[in-house]
Amino acid sequence: MKEGDLRSNLAQLEQARRLVTSVLDNPQATENLKAVQNLSGRLDKLSLLTLNSLEDYNSVSEDVQQLFDRYNTIVSDLTRSFIIFDELVSAKEATASAAKVLD
Repeated sequence: MKEGDLRSNLAQLEQARRLVTSVLDNPQATENLKAVQNLSGRLDKLSLLTLNSLEDYNSVSEDVQQLFDRYNTIVSDLTRSFIIFDELVSAKEATASAAKVLD
């Protein structure tokens, strides 16, 4: 699930809780509607689960970002090393070519 989806789900759960509370506060509500209040505990558990999922997502996202940063550093270091090796090889080839011309 994406962070936006988790936030949307949490907002919808909170909206459902407010709607249920407003209906139950109405003295004309039927007994069946009052039974919905029993579901508020489950709604709380789902809200907590959603928040925990969001925290897990953020933690994994940070870990992935750190891995990409390390990968980019390694690739950058390798690129610099290859450039240096290429310059060294080119210099040796130029020296060897110049020595052949002199012979």
